[in-house]
Amino acid sequence: MIGSGWTRRVGAVVMTLGLAACGGDDGGEPDPLLGIFEITSQTLSEDGCEAPMPLVDPSSCFACVVEKPFFKVKRQTFFGSSFLSVVDCDNATTCDDDEDDPDTVDLGGAILERKEGGAWVGNAYAASYGGASCSYQETEWRLAENADGVTLTRTVLRATPDSPSGMLMDDACLDLTDNPPPRDELECDALETVEAMAAVEM
Repeated sequence: MIGSGWTRRVGAVVMTLGLAACGGDDGGEPDPLLGIFEITSQTLSEDGCEAPMPLVDPSSCFACVVEKPFFKVKRQTFFGSSFLSVVDCDNATTCDDDEDDPDTVDLGGAILERKEGGAWVGNAYAASYGGASCSYQETEWRLAENADGVTLTRTVLRATPDSPSGMLMDDACLDLTDNPPPRDELECDALETVEAMAAVEM
C-alpha cells in the first residue's frame, strides 16, 4: 500500500487558523522585513547542509525559495490571521505591480506565519509510505534582518531511515504531517541561503 500526505503551516492558515496570535499589527511601526529586496548572494547545498556553493542560475533550481533576482515580502490576512508571504519577481517594478488585486492571497512561495525573536518563520511537512518504510520531509523558511538587508533561508530536514519515524506504516506515517517527529530523528538534507538588500521599503 502506498500513500502520501502534505501539510503547510499555512495549514495553520487554511485548516486550523493557528496564526491568529502570530502576525498582529505592529502599532504602525515600519517592519524592516517588509518590502522589495534585491538578491546580493544565494548559496545552496543539496547534499546535506555542509559546503554550500554559490547558486549561479536560481531559475534552474526546482525547489529554491526564490528563483528570480528580486523578491517581495508582504503582509497578508486570511480569515483574520496575519502572515508574511515571499514572492519572487524579475525586477522592482514587476514586484510592485503585484499589488493589482489586494484581495488575492498568495500562497505560492514561502509562507512565514510566526515570529521567533526577530525572525519570521514558516514550515511545511510532507510524508509518504510505500513498502516497508516511511518518508518524512520538513521544510523551514526563516527571514531575519541583517546589517545590509535581510537573510532568507530554506532548510530541508528528512527522517533517517532507521529512526522510529522512518519505520512507521500507513496512517501512522501520514500523521507525521500533524505531529512532526523529534529533531533527533531528523537529518539536514538541503540548505539554501539568500542575502538581499532593500530595493523598496514598505
